[in-house]
Amino acid sequence: MDAASPRKPASWLLLSSETSTPGPDSFKSHAVGDVEAGLHLVASHLRGRSCRAHKSRIDLSALAALTGERTHSVELVPDELHARWRDTHEVIAIELLPARVGLGSSVGEDAVVLLMDVHGAAKGLPHNELASRVCGACGLKALTCRGDAFLCRLREDDGALLLGGDATPEMMGGQDWLAKAQKCASLAHGAGVRSPLQEALTTLLAAAAAKVAATADAAAAAAAAAAAAAAGEAAPALGALGWENGGDAASEDAHVLVRVGVPPETRAKHVKCEVKPKWLRLEVSTLHAAASLLVDGPLFYPVKPAECSWALEDAKGGGGRWLTLSLEKAHQHMRWLDLTRKAGVSYHKAGDKDSAEQE
Repeated sequence: MDAASPRKPASWLLLSSETSTPGPDSFKSHAVGDVEAGLHLVASHLRGRSCRAHKSRIDLSALAALTGERTHSVELVPDELHARWRDTHEVIAIELLPARVGLGSSVGEDAVVLLMDVHGAAKGLPHNELASRVCGACGLKALTCRGDAFLCRLREDDGALLLGGDATPEMMGGQDWLAKAQKCASLAHGAGVRSPLQEALTTLLAAAAAKVAATADAAAAAAAAAAAAAAGEAAPALGALGWENGGDAASEDAHVLVRVGVPPETRAKHVKCEVKPKWLRLEVSTLHAAASLLVDGPLFYPVKPAECSWALEDAKGGGGRWLTLSLEKAHQHMRWLDLTRKAGVSYHKAGDKDSAEQE
């Protein structure tokens, strides 16, 4: 390629952790125009997928290494601790094949790199069978991958980091470059030396993460300001339950968000939340006895119980607390028309002024 010619976009491959048995839908190609745009995509996507973290999947050793606090079982991990570290975002670059080592193979002079959430095990992200298989095929059998990951090809040119060729599902079966990767892994075992490409990636990933965080914080501040203005900083209406289809920038409509106003003295021990694939039961003992059972009925569409979570937070301006519940949809991108299918369940849909009551 001529130095003056514009470099073509490349495909980066998303390796999904949606299921334990990888299938055709586990791969998804993303076209990126340059390295910076690709890293921004990765940082944004992985940040958004932190909502899938769950305490039941926490690796206690990884959590202790991250937080400095050791617990003996996942049940004893404080909700506040998990929530705090669930929102810690850092992408790591694993160089499966160094640049120019693959000359003569299907990847040529490109470096093959895997990008993933370095804190996936401590957060409790789901196991990524696809990414773990790729690492094992490259001789990194001890590396267990958690959460979504991206496979990409990069190259260096006079110190600059540039896009390489396309990363495709077919590439994962390329025995020529995998054999070279295995040999590199055996020779570099225990060396702990990072290549110039990894050093450059570390700097660029930190910049991308900071940019994504700033955008997310600005969006959250704007949303909070809008909500405060709409509510006039009023205390939450006790027992009023609102819901809406929601999601993040990378996976719009991935889940349903439920919000309930509860008394200020409400703590985790006062909340009983039972989520089944097709059923939700939500009870808050600090509410009036007649209104303590908020929901007990069949959900409008199925959810993934292991990916659902709830949290308590103080309302701005005082006077109460909010109980928020995130329900991960089993069929993503399907718009819910209601929260449940059970007659007699009443609540306020987010954005509506009037209560929406099932007939």
